[in-house]
Amino acid sequence: RAAVEKIGGYPMSIFGEDYALWVKLILTTNWRVCNLDQCLIKYRNVSLGDARYNLTAYITILETQFSALVKTLDPGWIVGMMYTLLKIATRLLLGNLKI
Repeated sequence: RAAVEKIGGYPMSIFGEDYALWVKLILTTNWRVCNLDQCLIKYRNVSLGDARYNLTAYITILETQFSALVKTLDPGWIVGMMYTLLKIATRLLLGNLKI
């Protein structure tokens, strides 16, 4: 909690808040983050605006990735953006993306 408060809290966005927070932590601290193989907590909150099926959520994520690319010039962000675009295309083809 202290680390999140130190960087000014969650970024102000409608969607992708967790993703934006991790990017903000990476860009503004000397922290390193990674994915763990072990599940530490199980949480699922299903709402009518499920972000996995919402184009606005994906656009917010793309904006965050692009901002990180511009700030760091790390080409790894391009890979992340391509992955996000692939998810958008897949959901559009399957017809389960809210526009």
